Amino acid sequence: MDARLGPAEEALVAVALHHAATSFEHLLRARAEAQGHDADVPWAVLLDDATQAWPADGVALLPDGARSAWARVLTWRDRWRESACDEADPDELDATRTRLSWAVEATKPGMRAWLAAERSVGEA
Repeated sequence: MDARLGPAEEALVAVALHHAATSFEHLLRARAEAQGHDADVPWAVLLDDATQAWPADGVALLPDGARSAWARVLTWRDRWRESACDEADPDELDATRTRLSWAVEATKPGMRAWLAAERSVGEA
């Protein structure tokens, strides 16, 4: 983490990471529901499902490497949440931010393919 960040800025980074991880989890749950899958499962199951191409759209949302990066981001989010959102370790914040950035980039192709498949179904 940038040495110039103080506790307030680090808290903002932690909240942003939390929101990004939670938003991605919600997206996975919405996709599962839209495909007729059980969405009331642990996020690890949703990540596993997202690495598989689903018959309804033929798209695997996550490449294998992105699954582990998202798992580490979601694990950090859960630990931070369980700590009552206490001050986060700056090195851990930086590592999580780096993982999140990589996971987002790795997920973009699958996300684009899924959205294109959804659009084509809507147009049919």
